Amino acid sequence: KMPQPGDQLGYSKDESIRWLDPEIRRLLDALLRLYREPGRFTDRRHALSIVGADVNRVERRWFSRSAGMPEKEPTHFEDAFDKQGIFSRPGWRGRYLYDGWRDNGESWYAEVRVFVDPKIECVDSRAIEGYLDLYLETGLLKGYVPQLPPERWDRHGSYGSPYALAVSPLTPHLGMIFSNGCLLEIAVYRNSNYMDVNDGNVLN
Repeated sequence: KMPQPGDQLGYSKDESIRWLDPEIRRLLDALLRLYREPGRFTDRRHALSIVGADVNRVERRWFSRSAGMPEKEPTHFEDAFDKQGIFSRPGWRGRYLYDGWRDNGESWYAEVRVFVDPKIECVDSRAIEGYLDLYLETGLLKGYVPQLPPERWDRHGSYGSPYALAVSPLTPHLGMIFSNGCLLEIAVYRNSNYMDVNDGNVLN
C-alpha cells in the first residue's frame, strides 16, 4: 500500500520526544499554538512572543511594493530574529515576513519561518513529523521535478515539503521542508483577506 495524505510517516509521539531536545520541543509547541489558536498568528507581537523571538526594527529589511499593487507606504518587510534562545544555536535562524497588498489590494500575507542548516545540525524529520502529529499533505519543494509518481513521493527523502492546512479561516497553515531525513524549514503562514482579518496588528 502506497502512503496516502495523512499517513503517519514519522516516529511515534513518545519516540519523537526522545529524539528532540527540550528547546526544539518548546519551539514546536509554540508553532502548534500559532497553528491551532485563532488570533495568535495575526498579532505580530504576540506571535513573536509565543515563539520566543526578538527582533530589532532598526534592522528591518524593507522590500518594494509588488508590481501592479496600489501605491501605499512600504509594507513589505522582513524581521530577522535576534540571536538568542534556540536562534543562537549554530545553523538556526528565523524571520517574520509581511507582504501586504496582494491580489489587487484585497489581501495580505505573513509568515513566521525557522531555518535549520542540516550541515550543522540535522534535526530528524521523522521526529518532527511524529511530534507534531498532524494530518499532512505530501508536497514537493517548488521547482523540484520528481522522478516518481505522486503516490511514491517520499517526504523524508529529497526536497519533501509536507504541510497541514489551516484549521479555520483565522489560523495559518503549517508547512515544512525536509531533505534526506533532516529539517530545513518549518513555518506558519497565511494569505488573509482584508474583509476577514485586518492587518493592523502585524505592522506594530
